[in-house]
Amino acid sequence: MTAAYNLINSAAALAGAYAILDSMPSALPIWLIAVGAGGTIGAIAGSRYLPDTALRYILALVLFIAGAKLILT
Repeated sequence: MTAAYNLINSAAALAGAYAILDSMPSALPIWLIAVGAGGTIGAIAGSRYLPDTALRYILALVLFIAGAKLILT
């Protein structure tokens, strides 16, 4: 269910950006491929190979980095 929400939310954001921008970035197809590959690799690693505690530490690290970027910029 969360994946469906993220997909719809991201599609709406891209549609909104497309509506106000003259053109989409030329690197967008590469970004989409990278997101798809990263999501697939992460889903497989998270569901098959990594224990719950490792996933929690990875999430904590990602959230810490995102929070630091918000504070520092």
